Amino acid sequence: MSTGFGNQKWLFILLGFISFGIVAILSGVFADVVVKEQKSEGWTIIGIEYNGDLNSKNFIHLYDSIIQEKEEGKLKGELAVLFFSHPKDEKKGKALVGVIDKGTDKEIKKSFVNYQQGPYKEVYSEINLGELFTPNPNNVIEEIDSYILKNYETTSEKYLEYYPKNGVVIQSAILQN
Repeated sequence: MSTGFGNQKWLFILLGFISFGIVAILSGVFADVVVKEQKSEGWTIIGIEYNGDLNSKNFIHLYDSIIQEKEEGKLKGELAVLFFSHPKDEKKGKALVGVIDKGTDKEIKKSFVNYQQGPYKEVYSEINLGELFTPNPNNVIEEIDSYILKNYETTSEKYLEYYPKNGVVIQSAILQN
């Protein structure tokens, strides 16, 4: 006479595999990271400077405030974050949260920090958000770092994250020419 314990064991094993699969998909394990490079003529970011814990709620709220400024028509451009330290650093860092300027009014520009980036080489990866197999941003940064180290035997001091269109984010590293 069977007690059903054998069936429960298989059920737990099945649930374990399903759970592992969900965690692997959400963490970006199955997503390929494609790293490319291109030359950029540079740009201006208009935004709010932040110094502190890059994992804090205050930093995350800056995104919301910049999005609101964009929706109100005060800032014109692509949402962007420029990191002046490695974005994966657990320690405090410096960043500029704003937009890559596309014609913001001069009077409004005066109330924000304006950062001008000259020509540079961009090593980047494009991520399509909302897909089942979206890469983990940390994995993307690691792949970009590995690519730079392998091909240029250096590291980047500035990283840019920007949103050129809805549902797409580009993670990139800035290499000076």
